[in-house]
Amino acid sequence: MIDGATGTDRLRERVDAALSLAVRGGADRALPLLASLEKQILAPSSLSAGVAFGRAMAYHLLRDTGAATAAADRLLAQAMELEDAGWRALAYAVQAAIRARAVEQSDSFESLVAAEAALRRTVDPGLRATTHTWLGLTYNVLRLYELSVPHLQQAADLNLDPFGGRWAAEFGQLNLAEVHVRWAEDLYLLGRTEHSAQIERLRSTGLACARRAVALRRGGDPDEILDAAVEKMLAVSEARSQPREAIARLKGVLGSLTAQQHSDDRVAAHTHIAVAYRELGQPEDALTSARAGVASLGELADPPTAILAQRVALELAAAAGDSAARAGLALARTIARSWWHQRLRDLHTVADALVALDLSDQHAVAHRAAREDALTGVGNRRAFDERMADAALAGVPISMLMMDVDNLKDVNDSLGHLAGDGLLCRMAGLIVAALRPDDLVARLGGDEFVVVCDDPDLRGPHALAVRLRRAFDDDWSGVPVELNLLPGVSIGHASAAEGHPLGHLLAVADRRLYVDKHRHQREQRGAPDLLPQDSPGTT
Repeated sequence: MIDGATGTDRLRERVDAALSLAVRGGADRALPLLASLEKQILAPSSLSAGVAFGRAMAYHLLRDTGAATAAADRLLAQAMELEDAGWRALAYAVQAAIRARAVEQSDSFESLVAAEAALRRTVDPGLRATTHTWLGLTYNVLRLYELSVPHLQQAADLNLDPFGGRWAAEFGQLNLAEVHVRWAEDLYLLGRTEHSAQIERLRSTGLACARRAVALRRGGDPDEILDAAVEKMLAVSEARSQPREAIARLKGVLGSLTAQQHSDDRVAAHTHIAVAYRELGQPEDALTSARAGVASLGELADPPTAILAQRVALELAAAAGDSAARAGLALARTIARSWWHQRLRDLHTVADALVALDLSDQHAVAHRAAREDALTGVGNRRAFDERMADAALAGVPISMLMMDVDNLKDVNDSLGHLAGDGLLCRMAGLIVAALRPDDLVARLGGDEFVVVCDDPDLRGPHALAVRLRRAFDDDWSGVPVELNLLPGVSIGHASAAEGHPLGHLLAVADRRLYVDKHRHQREQRGAPDLLPQDSPGTT
C-alpha cells in the first residue's frame, strides 16, 4: 500500500488511466490494472471505490454479467462503508445498468429510484456527473428517453470524471446524439405517419449533437477510438440526409471497432450503411449490409440495436419480394407497437416512483423544519419534547445540560440584534461540534440551549460541561474585543445517574444554570460569592 499525498496522487492517476482505457475500447486490458490497484489500496476510500467502479464498468462493457454484478455489489458495499451518498448513487446507477441488460428490465427500476434518491443528496460534482451519465445511459437502454435526456444533458454540462477531473466533452455530445437518434428510430419502427414530425425533430437534434462532437474533436489529441466513435455517430445521424458520406464514414470506422465491447457499434454501423444504401436506391447493397448487421449480433446484444437491425433486414427482404419477410414485417410492426405500449407503462411506473420520491423529500423537509430552530439550525422545543418522550418510552437514562450566554443583552444593546443572532449561531455551532452525532442540541428560546445525551454513565455530565466551557473559552470568533464584550456561558447539568426522575431533569439543570450565572455576575463585580456551590448531587 502506498502512503502519503504524493503516493495517493499517483494512485489516482493510475485509477483514472484505467477508467479511461476501459471507456476507450480497452476494458479487457483495464481489468488487470484495476486488479493490481485493488491490492494496493487496502483501506476504504474514494480510490478503492473508484477501482470497484472501474471493474464493474469494464465487466459490464465486456458483457460479463456475473462479474459485473459482483463488482457492482462490491462498489455498493464500499459506498455504504464510506457513508458517501455520491458513491452510493453511482453504485445503484451501475447496478441498474447491469440489470437493465441482463434480466427483466423492471428489476432495474428499484436500483434506478435508489440512485435518484442518493443523487439528490450528492454534493461532489464529479460523482454527480458520473451518476447522471450512468442514469442517462440506463434509461436509454430501457427506452425511457424522456428520463434519459435530462440526465445526459446535466452530465454533459458538468463534464467531469468521478474524481472531479475534466472529461472529454465529446462523450457528452455523443451520448446525447445517440439517445435522440435511438428515440427517433423507435418511433420509426411503429410505422405510423403521425410520428413523422417528431421523428424529424429528434433526428435533427441528434445530428446537431453529433456535429458538436465533431467540432470538439478538431484539434484534439489523437485518439483512434474516440475519433471512430465521433465519425460513427455523425454517420448514423446522416444516414438518411447524406447517405453517400455516411457510407464512407461508417466503412472507414468499422476497422477501428474491433474490440469485444464494440459489438453493438459494429451492428449499428452495418445497419445504417444499409439504410444509407436504401436512400441511394441500391437495394442489393443495402440488403447485404443489413444481413451483415444481423450476423454480427451477439447473444447479449443491446435490444434496441438488435431490433432495428432485424427490422431493416426484414424491410429490405420484403421489398426484394420475399413473401416470408412480408409476413414477418407485419408481425414486427405489431410487436413494435406492443413494445411501445409497454415502454409507456414502464415510463409511468418509474415516473410515479420519482414523484413519490419528490413527495417523500418534501415530507422529510417539512418534518425537519418543524423540529429545527430557524435561526441556529439546531433542534427546537418540539424536537426536545419528542426526545424526552422517546427516552421515557424506552426507559433509557439520560443526562442533560442547559446553557445560555451571560451578556447577550449587552451585545444586543451595543451591536444590535443581528450581532446577537450571530452570537447565538456561533454558540450553537460550538455546542454541536463538541458532541456526538446522536446527542440532541435544542434551543428552547432566547439564549437558552439544552443538550440531551444518552448513556450518562459513559460520559458524565460534569465532564461534558467542562469540555463545552473550554470550547467557549477558546473560540468566540466574531466578537469585537474593543467593546470588551467577552461572552461568558453559564451551564447547569443534571443526570438520571444522580437519581433524578426524567421529568425533573430540566428543572434541576435550569436551577443549576442560574446558580452558575449568579456566580459569574458576582465574580465580574469582584464581590464574594455568597451562594452555596452547587454539586452534582444537589436537588
